[in-house]
Amino acid sequence: MDPFNFADALLAILAQRLAKTLCSKCKEAYEPAENELEVLAAEYVDNTEGNATLILERWREHSANNKLILYKAKGCKYCNHTGYRGRLGLYELMTVTPSIRRMIQKRALVSEITQGALANGMNTLKQDGIHKVIQGLTDIAQVRAVCA
Repeated sequence: MDPFNFADALLAILAQRLAKTLCSKCKEAYEPAENELEVLAAEYVDNTEGNATLILERWREHSANNKLILYKAKGCKYCNHTGYRGRLGLYELMTVTPSIRRMIQKRALVSEITQGALANGMNTLKQDGIHKVIQGLTDIAQVRAVCA
């Protein structure tokens, strides 16, 4: 297909995955160790130009008492002792901005287009998943499983 016509017609690209949701009846809160948070922040900025230290500081600023609370699966009768009940979507939406459109027309590499989209505010699937981990909706094991 002609890249000029393709880029002109393209509005957005959406990727989605389903991850298991932590059971609301038995999920167990815990305060993660500092190295666990550092690994989570490093995964968040992986393949981007983001800074893991700044991301970790931002997460702490938006948490109660600067302490992040995460949740893990436990298991109960309600979830058939799995710790999970239901699914939630993880999403990555790249909207085609004029700069992205020009890159497509010039047949830029996928990595260049991705970096341009990230610079314009796109979140990756894994980043969306990590947001949902911090919200207590799922755990990082589920995000890693579906975003591998």
